Amino acid sequence: MKIEMKPSKDTNLMVIKKTKYMPVVGDLFAGNVLGKQWIIGRVIKNGFSSATAKHCHLIYIYKTNEIVNPFDVEFPIKINLLFPPFLMLSNMMWTKGYFIHIKNHPLLDGEFLLRHIFESSMIHKYVDECGDPTSEPKSDDVVGRYSFQGWSSLDDKISNALGVPTHPSHE
Repeated sequence: MKIEMKPSKDTNLMVIKKTKYMPVVGDLFAGNVLGKQWIIGRVIKNGFSSATAKHCHLIYIYKTNEIVNPFDVEFPIKINLLFPPFLMLSNMMWTKGYFIHIKNHPLLDGEFLLRHIFESSMIHKYVDECGDPTSEPKSDDVVGRYSFQGWSSLDDKISNALGVPTHPSHE
């Protein structure tokens, strides 16, 4: 299946299909970097708010091998993250067309981290995705940065993790 896409003037992620789709827990989604590499992600939690947004999402972006067709991804999905879990402010990645919905599949045991831990630079403590204090991470815990971010920050994070220079509009 060929997926039509066009370059974005704002990101390294290609514009695939703009939509008003409201992502839900278990959604598998895909994006494409510069028309060369697919990335796959999953909505792990949503329906919570931050001080600045109502539609927050906790997502994973996975390390992937050469994916030719993102619709061929099989479940269960191994936790092999490109970077720590990411807190998003909105649905903009979908509404701007950078992410396309692939399918929804209930999260299975082993497909998500048992604890989500983020380092909060504001309070100099560790918190969960809702900002509630949590215990110090153990040596094998994955620790993200507690900061709700938008679409350009996620584009930069994906680009950096893949070794692609960030989009010139973000400088």
